[in-house]
Amino acid sequence: MILSIIIVNYNTSHFINQTIRSIKNSTLEVDYEIIIVDNNSNDKSVDYIKKQFPKIKLIQNSSNYGFSKAVNIGVSSSEGKFILILNPDTILKENTISELYKTLINDSNIGVVGGKILDCNGKFQLSSRRAFPSFLTSLFHVTGLSYLFPKTKFFGKYNYTYKSSSCSHYVDAISGACMMFSRKLFNQLSGFDERYFLFFEETDFCRETQKSGKKVFYNANAEIIHYRGESMKTAPFNVNNIFFDSLLKFYEKQGPSYMGLAILRPFLRLAYKLKNVVDVLKINFRLILQSFFDFLSISVSYIVAIPIWYIFYYDYLIENIHFIKHGPLLISYFLIWITVASIFKIYRKGFSINKEIALVNILVFFISSTIIYFFNSIAFSRAILFLIFFQTFIYTMLWRYVLSFTSSYKILNSPKILDVFFQRVAFIGTSKPMIDLVAKIQNQNNIYKNIVGYFDVDKKDIKDDYLGTVDNIVDTIQNFNIDEIIISESDVSEVNIFNLLSKVSGRSVIVKILPSDGNILLSKGLVEFIDDVSLIKLELPYLDAKHKFIKRLFDFTFSMLLILLTLPFHIYYLLYPLNHKQLFCGDKIVDIYSYNSKSKLIQKLPYLWLILLGRISFVGKELTLSESCEEALYLEPGLTGIHSLNSNHRIVNKSKYDFYYMENYSIFLDIEIIFRTISSK
Repeated sequence: MILSIIIVNYNTSHFINQTIRSIKNSTLEVDYEIIIVDNNSNDKSVDYIKKQFPKIKLIQNSSNYGFSKAVNIGVSSSEGKFILILNPDTILKENTISELYKTLINDSNIGVVGGKILDCNGKFQLSSRRAFPSFLTSLFHVTGLSYLFPKTKFFGKYNYTYKSSSCSHYVDAISGACMMFSRKLFNQLSGFDERYFLFFEETDFCRETQKSGKKVFYNANAEIIHYRGESMKTAPFNVNNIFFDSLLKFYEKQGPSYMGLAILRPFLRLAYKLKNVVDVLKINFRLILQSFFDFLSISVSYIVAIPIWYIFYYDYLIENIHFIKHGPLLISYFLIWITVASIFKIYRKGFSINKEIALVNILVFFISSTIIYFFNSIAFSRAILFLIFFQTFIYTMLWRYVLSFTSSYKILNSPKILDVFFQRVAFIGTSKPMIDLVAKIQNQNNIYKNIVGYFDVDKKDIKDDYLGTVDNIVDTIQNFNIDEIIISESDVSEVNIFNLLSKVSGRSVIVKILPSDGNILLSKGLVEFIDDVSLIKLELPYLDAKHKFIKRLFDFTFSMLLILLTLPFHIYYLLYPLNHKQLFCGDKIVDIYSYNSKSKLIQKLPYLWLILLGRISFVGKELTLSESCEEALYLEPGLTGIHSLNSNHRIVNKSKYDFYYMENYSIFLDIEIIFRTISSK
């Protein structure tokens, strides 16, 4: 055996599939084996690996031993002359493994080799290469000086930012996400130091490699896509604490020359926490910037409106106007704006002009006009409010129009600009109509300019823009900061479309359908056109947070009222044993209890308690006595529903009833269904 590929897995079941597939798609000319070491995952990774890859050697640890120990366990069970350590959330380019292997066999001076690591957007990850941390390099890194002056050797040494990422060269250390070395070297160094639970184990190994007389090499031709930090998202420990503990262990081990940094422990910890705050701000930078532009629009409106009002009503001179006095008006107006804009999710819809912008402006005006009657501090003339509203309406539209109009200029084609102002869109399905649609989008200047990639439905070929399967769509939406998803109806069934909508509900993601053969799938949708292609924007009232709250409030209140009215029956029948049975709602099992009574109405009184607890609803999906073999639709089980109004409905139509209910949901529809059910008895 020439090569052993060691993968340490922890809760990355939805990523490891694409990692293994990328290995198998690699142009390897040597025999290899894949060994997966699972660190006691709790996301059913083990079951998934056993089912999907039964021929791959799987080692199950009884607990999470950490990365170093898991690697050592994997290597000890391997047979290869060379070892490749690979993270389970990576995708290898076809030639990556071959490039790493050739580097080692062609240069006997090289002990460890790593490749060029890219993030999910194709951006170079600085962690691909790094210098050993010293007092100055670490100080420049945590203070941000290495980011301000990346091209200077003095400040940019930590990640070699003064050298091109496309240039292969010797480095101090490489990333443990993908690193290759010989078994001889591994045995010589006694493997990875197991005192490192996570972080700096690869840096320590590279340091020991150089002490042995070998070099560490960064190969820019070996590219890897790394979905960074997936396993750490579900880690039951504080990642920051682990990072600093490992850092200090590295300094203590590598000698007195590195001990000086231990003095900066409190400073480093504070700096890292501040960095986390900055990272959060970076993720939400687009939302912050758009809201800033709106604040600027409101502020300009305010500055212009106040003098106009003074001049027309008091004939005051401009110098006599005290803007600070009217400050509460500006602050309150903006706060109301942000609140209403968040409800309508306009900042997730890019900078395009749409009806929601106009509606937000109108609602903010009426809400502000109402509030000023109750707060003396902002009780100003409605004329001022109207002037602010009129100008804000224009300015909020204007800046969005200007950006949209100038979208064809090169300045807006940079990735950073695209991330800020353009919607990040992903696609589900790879049918010909979808491919044609993407081509049209790419040839136009519109809000879909920033294309992220594709989700796979049936696990087809991996591409550079592959985002994973729909099973991990929620995580991927978060990782890629996706604003909009377009689904090909010909690739995804109706049930799965509804279930996808349920998964992304509440995540500020717009979902649109590319109908097959021009058909309109759902009645509650707005039709948009890109050239001659129609897209349906899905808006399901049932999944709306407001409607969910109203529905739950109704269920709780009405069930509580009925329980109080029927309390004597509950007290009496609770003295006797309850009947128990299990009913099915799609793939959901519901435990149902009933009273021992000849009256069917009294028998079902315990159902009220289930409604009160939120187990079922008054109106929802049908409960059945046997497990349903049809596709599960994400719909709450209910005592009644549209399906109950027609006793002669066929099984094939049940899903259609549920679809209609989700499309047309309102609390008034629930009430109508309840009364029609009662009247039909």
